[in-house]
Amino acid sequence: MFSLCAASIKAPDGKELTAEQTQQHQAWINDALAELQQALAAGWKDFAHLQKDPDLAILRDLPEFQALSRKPDTPRR
Repeated sequence: MFSLCAASIKAPDGKELTAEQTQQHQAWINDALAELQQALAAGWKDFAHLQKDPDLAILRDLPEFQALSRKPDTPRR
């Protein structure tokens, strides 16, 4: 849910986000990553779903997401 909130913040036609929008966007990204971390810690382990869920698209390129979404037995590249 937080990732969808972050994705909803868009700058109008080629303009940049305001400082307030940037701050809110980052807060929602942080919240999304924290929720994902909690879900994994609670035992949710559907790593294949993490890679294809469109709701998480905004997170996929983030190093934090990549670290969380890697199976525990998968080596780093």
